[in-house]
Amino acid sequence: MENGTSKCTNVITDLQKACKSSLNPNFYTNNIQVLAGTQLQSSRIPIQLSDLYSLTANSDNTIISYATKALPLADPTFSSANGDCTCSGFIREMKLNVFLKQTSNYYQITDVFADFVTQD
Repeated sequence: MENGTSKCTNVITDLQKACKSSLNPNFYTNNIQVLAGTQLQSSRIPIQLSDLYSLTANSDNTIISYATKALPLADPTFSSANGDCTCSGFIREMKLNVFLKQTSNYYQITDVFADFVTQD
């Protein structure tokens, strides 16, 4: 097994829908589970929240503050005021920590924890 990171890019065509799903940390902790093994019959592991941080940035994306945020998670807020569409409280970063145990000749997922960084 190797340690590593990967990056994904998501093109958003409907900000209102994305604000409720792919940009919402609750979407991942409430709706997505990971297969613990290689078979479809394997148990499913929920994604658990580990840490939550809030990032505040100014208009040129310079970070103003980066602080631990209290639970529970709040859903992002969509607004279309003045013809501008915005999504406040969206996921800026997500890191998944996957824990494994070796059983026979393969690894089994035992836990999945997520760290989220949200931005207003």
